[in-house]
Amino acid sequence: MLLSIVTPQKKLIVDQEVEEVLIPGYKGQLTVLAGHAPLITTLGIGVLKFKEKGSSTFEKYAISWGYCEIAGNVIKVLAETAERSDLVDKIRAKKALENSEKVLSDGNLSIEETDKYINKIKKAQMRLDV
Repeated sequence: MLLSIVTPQKKLIVDQEVEEVLIPGYKGQLTVLAGHAPLITTLGIGVLKFKEKGSSTFEKYAISWGYCEIAGNVIKVLAETAERSDLVDKIRAKKALENSEKVLSDGNLSIEETDKYINKIKKAQMRLDV
């Protein structure tokens, strides 16, 4: 299978040969192996993991929203943001988590603002855990 991960800013992976991909779908995790049925799905905030061909370990990417298309042996991930686990700025993620928690605890937010800060908290926590 061939995996590509792109964001609006850059191409992170293009046609990488992989054996297995775990995708953070909006409604839950998807496991993709050779022969998977064609699929288009939205992505949630989570960790995308994949094994390169011949490898026994997973590489991890922090993903924040987007789309995934599976067609034949090609997996295309179009993410709003994506960061390789070893490149995540943990200090920045911790500050984002603290700031968002503070804003939420202060209250007086609209429903839309509350949802926005809850998603910021989820994203920061995921980036800290990846």
